[in-house]
Amino acid sequence: MLYGEYFRHGLSKTSEYRIHKGMMDRCYNKNSISYKYYGGRGIKVSTKWKNFGNFIEDMGLRPSPNHSIDRINNDKGYSVDNCRWATHKEQANNKRVKPMMKKKPTTLFSIQITKDDKQKFEEIAMYRGQTKAGVLRQWIRNSHKQTIGEKA
Repeated sequence: MLYGEYFRHGLSKTSEYRIHKGMMDRCYNKNSISYKYYGGRGIKVSTKWKNFGNFIEDMGLRPSPNHSIDRINNDKGYSVDNCRWATHKEQANNKRVKPMMKKKPTTLFSIQITKDDKQKFEEIAMYRGQTKAGVLRQWIRNSHKQTIGEKA
């Protein structure tokens, strides 16, 4: 049983325990909804970290309720050299790109919008009578055309 040593540490009601249990489930429980994205892809928990006490010893308690476990390299497993406590925003910047199924070939690209950009979009939208989303879509289309050598 994977969780045999969990009940000796007195931390079974903590968020760190639930995070560890979730990590183990994702990697080893074929009935878990997330198994196909973790265990099904070969993602494993290091032998040392299968023991909750070792996991806590290496990771420590999470810095805040806004932090959860994050794998630095999403193609590698859970281990001391590949994991950190990260916020949702930090994790959003560290996710693998899932292939998109489209009939036409497309170029995948990623953008990060700053607060200054958001302010510009709001001002442009107000001036043109458009939504911010419409201005953003046009900006992305024009940026994409420039990267592939077309005129904007």
